[in-house]
Amino acid sequence: MKKFYNITLLFICFFLINGCGYKPIFSKERINFFINEIEFSGDRKINRLVNQNFYSYKENSTKQQGDEINLKISSKKNTTVASKDSSGDPNSYILNIQVDLEVFNNSNTIFEKSYSKQTSYNKFEKKSDQINYEKKLYTNLVKQTVDEIILNLIEKLNDN
Repeated sequence: MKKFYNITLLFICFFLINGCGYKPIFSKERINFFINEIEFSGDRKINRLVNQNFYSYKENSTKQQGDEINLKISSKKNTTVASKDSSGDPNSYILNIQVDLEVFNNSNTIFEKSYSKQTSYNKFEKKSDQINYEKKLYTNLVKQTVDEIILNLIEKLNDN
C-alpha cells in the first residue's frame, strides 16, 4: 500500500511540475536582438569581462534574426577601506563596480541606464589569497551586472 502511495505521489508531482509552463529567462526564444558593436571606455578589466559575457549575443557568433543594436559601455571600479584596526591597518574593504550603458540603433538612443554593484570582504592573512578572492568577487559582480543588462535589453526591446 505504501509503495502504491509513493508511486502515485511521484506521478502527481511530475505532472504538476511539467504543466507549470516554466520557460528559462535567457532562452533564445525571448531574445530578439543581436549586438553589432560595443564601444568601451573606462576600466579595461571590467570591459574585457563584459565583452566575454556578451560574446553569444554578438552578430558574428549567432545567426539570429532580430533588432541590431550597438552599445556604449563606460565602466569603473573603486575599492575603499571599510574599517581599520587599532594600528590603522585595513580590516575590511568595499569593492564597487559601476557600468554605464547606452543602447542605440541607427544613432537613435533606445535607453540609457547605470548599473552599480558592490560587496564587502575582510582582509586575508596572505596577500595572494586576498588577490585571488578579489578577482573572484570582481568576476562575479561583472557577471551579475551583465545578467541584469541582458534582462533589461530583453524587456526594453520586446516592448518596442
